[in-house]
Amino acid sequence: MIRNLVNSSDIHAQTMDPKELYAKMIPEHYCEPCRFERKEVNATQFCRDCEEPEPLCPPCGKEHLKQKAGRDHKLSQNMEQFGSVNGRVRNRVQHFQQLLSRPRNDPGKPVAATIRLDSVKLRWRQCDDVDCYQIRYKIKSGNEKWNIMQTDTNYSELKVEGLTSDTTYIFQVRGVKGDTEGHYSDANEEITTRKSLAAILCDTSRKLTDGNPSIFELPLKENTNARNEQYKIRHLCLGDDTNGMNREEEKSIILIGATGSGKSKLLDGIVNYLTGVSFEAPFRFTLGKVNDEGKQDVAQTEWMTVYKIAPHQGSRLDYTLNIIDTSCFGDTSTVDRWDSIEDQVRYLFKSKGDEGLLFLDSVCFIVKAPNASLTSAENYVFSAIMSLFGKDIASNICTLITFADGADPPVLACLKEAKLPFGLTLEFNNSALFTRNKNLQSNSFSPSFWKMCYKNFEAFFKHLKKLETKSLTQTKEVLYEREHLKTIISHIRPQISAGLSKLSELREQLDLFNKHKKEIENNRDFNYEVQETRSYKRALPPGQHVTNCMLCNVTCHEDCRIADDSEKMKCTAMTDGYCRVCFGNCCWDEHKNTPYIFSFATETVTKTYLEMKDRYEKAVGEKLTNEMYLEKLTTDIKESMGNVMDMMNKMNRCKTKLEEISLRKHPLSTFEYINLMIQAEKSERQPGYDKRIKMLEEMKKMLLVDGDYQNLDSKFHKTCKDIKIARGQELPGKYEFKSHRRPKKE
Repeated sequence: MIRNLVNSSDIHAQTMDPKELYAKMIPEHYCEPCRFERKEVNATQFCRDCEEPEPLCPPCGKEHLKQKAGRDHKLSQNMEQFGSVNGRVRNRVQHFQQLLSRPRNDPGKPVAATIRLDSVKLRWRQCDDVDCYQIRYKIKSGNEKWNIMQTDTNYSELKVEGLTSDTTYIFQVRGVKGDTEGHYSDANEEITTRKSLAAILCDTSRKLTDGNPSIFELPLKENTNARNEQYKIRHLCLGDDTNGMNREEEKSIILIGATGSGKSKLLDGIVNYLTGVSFEAPFRFTLGKVNDEGKQDVAQTEWMTVYKIAPHQGSRLDYTLNIIDTSCFGDTSTVDRWDSIEDQVRYLFKSKGDEGLLFLDSVCFIVKAPNASLTSAENYVFSAIMSLFGKDIASNICTLITFADGADPPVLACLKEAKLPFGLTLEFNNSALFTRNKNLQSNSFSPSFWKMCYKNFEAFFKHLKKLETKSLTQTKEVLYEREHLKTIISHIRPQISAGLSKLSELREQLDLFNKHKKEIENNRDFNYEVQETRSYKRALPPGQHVTNCMLCNVTCHEDCRIADDSEKMKCTAMTDGYCRVCFGNCCWDEHKNTPYIFSFATETVTKTYLEMKDRYEKAVGEKLTNEMYLEKLTTDIKESMGNVMDMMNKMNRCKTKLEEISLRKHPLSTFEYINLMIQAEKSERQPGYDKRIKMLEEMKKMLLVDGDYQNLDSKFHKTCKDIKIARGQELPGKYEFKSHRRPKKE
């Protein structure tokens, strides 16, 4: 109660008479130990033998008598006598009145409102007539110079950052009015920053290099149950996620950046921030082994790594953080690496249990500040990555800008020009992470860059806390439709080629019908050449699984993660137990994992008229005239056209669905964009460019499926029209494209 009066802002209390103040204090007595614990409990007794007695409640009175200093003391239940014991309380009231009568330009000792690993929020008494406050501080046991900070306003609160963890500091504060500086207050009570997780981890980490600072490799443990060798995905854990701290809340972010974007060092910067490493600390942490040039091993860059950082005492986070570090890509490996990156993302988001993730909180793109334009690799991969996500993830995108120097980063302009949704942008410069931090020159930028990173890491995780966690339901749907579309396109092209070959054969037959009319009428034989598309079995590399339909002799899923034939119902080519790809819509159990896939090749074949005619006669069980032979050949083409048209309809449905739900159109779905990439490859001529150009040309052919289909359709109608003219009558039936599918099993 006395403490409350002293801290009161009531100006009248400063001039109050001691008797009046004492009288005002008498009516209310609260237990002093309980008040220390922020409880208001009426006091009923006090100790008559203590030099400075405190009002006590019954439980606290019993505790007082149990203490060594109070074992022989006696308690009084007469609270009216509490204020008159030897006049001591009256003397205290007079003392407190003297404190209250101090000038209001004295801020008093600063007190700690909050204490963290490397920061302390200070508060002090508000002065009446000051413009701002100056705070000076230093380590209590050190001989270092005072560090001085100044508030921007006369608000009596300041957060002091950049402190060393588990260290005792002393602070003093004074008011400033114009050019006049007051006297520094008395030093505060000892304030010790919290012990950081970094100090604990140092004992269990492996030292990689000695120096100022020394570099330690964090003690990561791999979850071997979640490891996938085929897709090259691993899960590494930092700390014990069963330590009893908050396990209900969990957040996941994915980092995407080109080779040289500073992604690896940014990731190291994140873990150093989270574990509480300060600039002055004699050590730093890294997540992976680095070589003499500060780069990770090439073998590591092909893997997607999920870092699970569990909450621990001394950590900055009170929740589990999953950091998805995507495998690297660069200007010389973008196109051929993209398929594996896409497969890794798809597998991670589709898998259950330890191997997968169900939610995502942020997609973080990493770009270099000096870039005046995005490289073709960055433009391609950023657009391609966005094409994997649903539109609902757009508000969770962040852009982390590396190699920043404090000026406006030029890369922002090119992000706007590329019309990429870049969300919140934060700037970092991690050059100070592993550089020398002792005996620095006066013009060193390292402390400033460290402070920039600290503030923006803090801003990022505050922003992450506010972001709405997004379910991957819509993203999974996008991945499903993209994989379905990819499978359809890969199978529709050989079917169109086969249709064109059969049309070529039909045209050849029509020409032969007109050219060799007499020979045909006399049933004579002759040779002719046609282009035929034939299937063959192509061997697969070890470890790659497929889904082949053994009835239709086609590959329905070229790179399937389901190796067990008894589990083929789970293949993405299946819906409700039936295949969506093969011509017969066959049941899942007609599909097998074989060491080969069915591929198609077009070749020139020499045939004889009587041989082909005989083959059709055996098939239908009757003798055929040439007109009937043309009719049967046309029927085969119509069936092939039906299959192709059915696939085209599915392909268009997939495209429409993707336009509705995907965040961005895939870059390789644009013909002009592929041409630009081919031109860039030809001009840059980086190692392996000829291979990448070949792949891009192949992708162009996939984009031309629509045009190939229109060409096939046009040629088919023209050929049927020519047959009508040659025969003098139409072929039976309408030219409707019907797919002859096998009936599903009951």
